[in-house]
Amino acid sequence: MAFMCRSGILCVPLLIAAMASAYAQQQEGVTSPPNPPAQPRQAPAPSTLEDGGYSLEPFYWFTTLLPVTPLMRGGASSSASNADLAFPGIIKNAPGVILSIPALQQSTFRISVFRVLGRGDETLPTDLTLLGTSYSQGQWLATTHVVDDVKVSWDFLTFRVPTGPGKLRVKTLWEAQWVRFGANVDAPYAPVLTDSSGNVVPNAAFETRSIILPTFGAELEQSPARHFRYELKASGFGIPHHADIWEAEGALAFRFGRLELLAGVKAFHFKTSPQGDEYYTETLSGPYAGIRYYLHNPE
Repeated sequence: MAFMCRSGILCVPLLIAAMASAYAQQQEGVTSPPNPPAQPRQAPAPSTLEDGGYSLEPFYWFTTLLPVTPLMRGGASSSASNADLAFPGIIKNAPGVILSIPALQQSTFRISVFRVLGRGDETLPTDLTLLGTSYSQGQWLATTHVVDDVKVSWDFLTFRVPTGPGKLRVKTLWEAQWVRFGANVDAPYAPVLTDSSGNVVPNAAFETRSIILPTFGAELEQSPARHFRYELKASGFGIPHHADIWEAEGALAFRFGRLELLAGVKAFHFKTSPQGDEYYTETLSGPYAGIRYYLHNPE
């Protein structure tokens, strides 16, 4: 090696070759540690397992297909001999909307609102005392009423039967509801009367009653296909001899990207407290249709 290096430029490649050979011999006795197994990538958990996250659902409830008008009844403190009225006429279909907000990993907050209007008239078959106003047999009575409902619900995914994606999911429903009923009765063609002081006795009366109650229930939901699911739910609560609320519904849902089309049947019942001069009760039912829009694609 020393002799060849005197030849000048040949020294450089020979030195490089000698160093490479020595390094290779040194590494023959060293065993490289095995590469660790690749860890599978875990997909991030969705914000909610029920319906894919933030969504807004306008719906239209066809309450006119199974119409049942509300009832006014004399309450425990009423002194009238006859204060019962089955509101005449028809009720209109009910528009509404549902806002869904993910809350924790396996639950959803929902805020739902709907309104029902009704009106009608009849010739009274008997004397009545309604809302403190007396009406005589044969008078023509015009009525209107309105039902407003606001519900806040926490839908909690409690367990799956059996566990695993696409299986039957069981949710518990923890809710608070506010129901307002407004009633208006009027005898526009009744004679104008005055009391002993000369004041005009009104022929019209109006009243509103509200209920605020917690309601509790359960829901069954399953997605037998990728873009199809069904749900069944029921909830309610009542205090004996006071107010009560219950509702039940079932729906089929078909998903197309960010849109979900829903069709189902819904029933809703309420009764205000009978401890006053009068109370109201009504049961609404009928099919409904809705379109749910997700703020992001749940695919």
